[in-house]
Amino acid sequence: MASEIGCNKLMNKILTGFVYFFSYFLFPSLIIFSLLDRQYEISTTLKRNQAQEKMKNKLEYVEKYSTNSRYFHFLLTEISNIANKSPEPLKYLKPAINNIRQNYPNIMEFIVWDESGEVVRDLTDKKTFYYAMKRVYEILKEVVATISDDPKSNISALASVSSNINIIRQLLGKIIIPDHLRKPYLRGEDAGPILTDLGGQYSYVWYRLDSKVSFMCFFSRAITESNFTLKKIIKALNNKELAYVCGYSTSDDYSEPKTKIPIEYKNSLKMALAKFEKSGESFYEDDEILALLTMPQPELRAFCIYPKEEKIWSREVKHTTKFYQIMVLLFILYATIYLTINFRSTFVSISWKVTFIFMLANIIPLSILGFIAYDYLNVAQETIYEETKSNLSRKLRDFDSRFESLKYEFSYKLNEKLDQINKENKANTLSDESVEEIGSFAASFEPSELALFASDSKQLYAYRDISKHQKIDLSFHKAFAKAILNYSNGFPFEPSEDMFSKILDPENSDVVRKSFTNVRQVKTMNMGSSERLSYTFMIGEKETYKNNYLLYMSWDDNRFQQLYVDRYYIKNAGDDKNIQFYTASLDGRHRKSPSKTFSPVLLKHMETLNSFSESKTLPVRIGMNYYLTVISRGINLNNILLAATYPMEKLKDRVDNLRDFILMCAFISMILTIVLGQVLINQFITPINNLRQGTIAVGNQQYTHRIPITDEDEFGHVNQVFNRVIEGLADFEMAKVVQESLLPGNQFKLENLSVYAQNIVMTTLGGDYYDVVKINEGKWGVLIGDVAGHGVGAGLMMAMAKAGVITASEEEKSDPSLLTTRLHKMFFAIKNDRLKRMMTFQYFTVEPHKNAFCFANAGHCFPIIVDPKNNSAEFVEHIGTPLGIGPRARYKNLDFVLERGLSLILYTDGIAEAKNEEGEEYTFERLKRILPGLYDRNPEKFYNNIYAEYDEWSAKPDDDFTVMVINNE
Repeated sequence: MASEIGCNKLMNKILTGFVYFFSYFLFPSLIIFSLLDRQYEISTTLKRNQAQEKMKNKLEYVEKYSTNSRYFHFLLTEISNIANKSPEPLKYLKPAINNIRQNYPNIMEFIVWDESGEVVRDLTDKKTFYYAMKRVYEILKEVVATISDDPKSNISALASVSSNINIIRQLLGKIIIPDHLRKPYLRGEDAGPILTDLGGQYSYVWYRLDSKVSFMCFFSRAITESNFTLKKIIKALNNKELAYVCGYSTSDDYSEPKTKIPIEYKNSLKMALAKFEKSGESFYEDDEILALLTMPQPELRAFCIYPKEEKIWSREVKHTTKFYQIMVLLFILYATIYLTINFRSTFVSISWKVTFIFMLANIIPLSILGFIAYDYLNVAQETIYEETKSNLSRKLRDFDSRFESLKYEFSYKLNEKLDQINKENKANTLSDESVEEIGSFAASFEPSELALFASDSKQLYAYRDISKHQKIDLSFHKAFAKAILNYSNGFPFEPSEDMFSKILDPENSDVVRKSFTNVRQVKTMNMGSSERLSYTFMIGEKETYKNNYLLYMSWDDNRFQQLYVDRYYIKNAGDDKNIQFYTASLDGRHRKSPSKTFSPVLLKHMETLNSFSESKTLPVRIGMNYYLTVISRGINLNNILLAATYPMEKLKDRVDNLRDFILMCAFISMILTIVLGQVLINQFITPINNLRQGTIAVGNQQYTHRIPITDEDEFGHVNQVFNRVIEGLADFEMAKVVQESLLPGNQFKLENLSVYAQNIVMTTLGGDYYDVVKINEGKWGVLIGDVAGHGVGAGLMMAMAKAGVITASEEEKSDPSLLTTRLHKMFFAIKNDRLKRMMTFQYFTVEPHKNAFCFANAGHCFPIIVDPKNNSAEFVEHIGTPLGIGPRARYKNLDFVLERGLSLILYTDGIAEAKNEEGEEYTFERLKRILPGLYDRNPEKFYNNIYAEYDEWSAKPDDDFTVMVINNE
C-alpha cells in the first residue's frame, strides 16, 4: 500500500513537472521561435525591397547613360542650362568646354553663338564658314521655335529649311534629314546627337539654342565605338555608395563582367547573368548577393549587386542567436522567480505573489499578442505607405484620364454658341458683326489656328497664336473648307491642278468623308504638314442642308494639354487636403504648384523622369519638410509631367497613432490583467488576511480575537480550527503564567554560598525546572530537572515535580535519595500509553557552614566543579535512572565538599546539545573545558559569560536552557 502511494506521488510530480515545463518553457519556446522566424522574414523582406529599389534607381541611371551619345546629350544639356542661368554665360561656358576637350580629346568640336546669334570665335573650333554658321543659327532658331510649339511639326515643310537645305548640309553633313533636327530636343531614349555624315571626320551633330548662349557640338564616330562614358558613370556610382556594385557585360561574353567585381561574388553574378539570358528574370538572389539586371542596349547587360552582410542577412545571427539569448533570459527569469519564492529573505505580499504568478501565466498569450502587434505594425506601416502611394498614383491617373473631357467641353460650348448664332442668322449670310462675334468667341478657346471660310473659299476671319514663328500656309485650309462645304451641300468635287486635289477628292480619298463625320467635334485631324486637334463647324440652313460657311480651329498637343491643366488644375484633393498637385510641361515653360514658387528640388526630379521610367515614387524635400512624392508622365497628357505629394510627417503620424493605440491597448490589457488578478485573488486573500489578523492578535496576546466565519469552504474550516486554537492558546498562556510563578527568583544567598540561576524557554511552556528550598536552619535543598519535550505535558510534569518537593516531609527533603524515590513513584504512577514522558532530576542537600553537598541523580547531567585557580574543571559523576522510567529504580546519595574559591555548575542538556551552523554539537566535554575561562566571582556574571558562549555557538536554539551557578566565596 505504501509503495503504491509513493508511486502515485512520483507520477503526480512527473505530470506536474511536465505541465510546468510545457506551459512555461516548451510552448513559449516554440512561439518565440516561430515569431522570431516571422520577424526575420519581415526584416529581410523589407531590406530586400529597399535594396531592390536602390538597385532599380542605379540601373535607371546606368540605362539613361548606357551609350556615349546619351551621356553627351545629357551632359551638354546640363551645361547649356547652367550657362543660360549664369549671369555671365560665356564665362561659365569657356572652362566647361575646355574641360570636355581635355577629358575627351579629338572627339568633338564646338560652334558657340551669343545671344544675338553672332559666332563666339574664341570658343569655336571651326574657323571658316562664319556666314554659314550665322545662317544655320537663324534656321535652327526657327526650327526650335516650331518644335517647341508642336513637337510633331513637319520640319521639312518649313520654308527656311527647304530653301536652305544645301547650307545646312554644307555645315552639318551630307546625309542629314531635316526632320532629325528635332532629336536634341526630344526626351528619353529618342534624344541625342544627329547622324549627319558617314565619311567625314565628324559624323554626328548636337545643338542647343537658348536665350543667352547657344552652341553646337560635332562628334566623331568614336562615340559609337566603345563604352568609355558608361565606365565613368559606373565608377562614379560605385564610389558614391560602396554597399552596391554596378557593372556591365557585353555580347562577346555576357557571363564575364567588364567591371571589376570582388572575387567572392563572381560565381553568384555569373549565375545571375546566365539566368537572365536563359529566362529573362531580372532579379536574382542567393546566399551571397542580391542582383538586379537589365538590358539597356541589345548588346549590353547592366547589373547592380548588393552583397549580403552576415549581421543583417544571416539567419543564425538574426534568428538562432537571438532565440538562444531569449531562452537564457527566460531561464534566468524563471530561476529568479523560483529562488525568490523558495529562498526569499524579504516579505512580499501573498496577493502580489499570486498576481505575479497570474501575470506569468499570461506572459505566453501577451507575448503572442505582442509579436502579432509588432508584425501587424510593420505590415501596417508598409500598407499605409503603399496605400498612400496608390492613392497618389490613382489621383494622377484620374487627372490624366479626364483630359478627354476637355474635348467634349469645348465641343459642347462651341456647338451651343454657334448653333445660337446660326439660328439667329435668318439671311444665311453672315454680317461683319456676326463674323467678329464668331471669331472672338472661338478665340476665347485659345486655339493655335482659327479661320472662317465662305463656300467660295474666301477667308472671312483668321487668327494664329502670336508665339508662332512659322508662317502658316492657309492654302490647304481653303481647299479643305471648300471640299467639305461642297461635300455637305451635295456638289460634285471639282478637280484642280494643285497638290491637294487628289487628297481632297472624296472618290479617291476618305479625308473629306472622315472630316465630315467629325464636324462639331474636337478630334485629331491631318491638316497638311501635321496632325492637330481640330474642330470644324458648318453654318447654313439645316432644313435644306445648305451650308455656306466653315469655321476651322486647331490646337497643337502642347497647347491643348496646357489648356486642360489651366482649367482643371487644383491645388489639393477635395477629400484630402494633405495631397497637393504639381504640373510641369516637358519644355519647362508652364508650371503649376500650390505655392507661388515651384520647388526646384521637385522640378529636378520631374525633369529627370524620361522614357526609361514612366513614373517613380520617392521622398522629396520641399521647403523644410519631406513629402512622399509620385511623379508620372501622363498617358493622355503626354507632354505634361504630373506630381502628387503627401507629407511624410502625416504618414509617420498615422503609424505613430497606430503604434500608440496598440501600446494603449497593451497597457489597458496589462491593467485589466492586474485588476482581474486582484479581484480573483481577493476571493482567496480575504480569508488569508483574516488568518493574518488572527496571528497578529495572538502575537499581541489578544486571545479574545476571533476570525469571522463567512463560508463553509476549506477556508471556513481552517478559520474554525484557528479560533479553537486561539481559545487553546489563551489557556496555554495562562499555563505559562502559572509555570513562571512556580520558578523561584534568580539569585539566592546560602550563607557563604552565592547562587544565580536562570531558565530560558524555547517555547511557551518549557520542561526545565530548578528551585532552592530551605529545609531547616543550616540546611538547604537545591534541585534541577529537565522534562523530556516541551509544551503543556512538559509543563504539567514540571509542576508535579514542584508539588512533590513542596509536599515532601522534612525527612524526605533531608535525604536526596528518599526525595528522588518519592518523585519517581509519582511519575511512574501516572505513566500510561498516552503519557510516557520522563524527567531527569538532581537533588542536593547543602550545608553551607560545612561546604558539604549530598545529592542523588536521576539521569541528569553531571555537575561540574570549576577550580579557577588551577584553571580546571571536573565532572561529579553519579549515575541514576530518570524519573518514571521503570518500577525498580534505585537512587543513592553522593557526598562531596565544595572548597572555598570553587564553583559548582548545574545545567540541563540544552547547552551541551546545542549545534552550530555546521551541525556540530557543543558537547559536555567542551563545556567542561571552557568553564574555567568563563569564571567570575559574581555568579550572575559567570552565568552571563556561559550564556554568551552558548549564544555565539548555537545557530538555532531549539531546547530549553537552564544553568545554576553556585560560588563558594
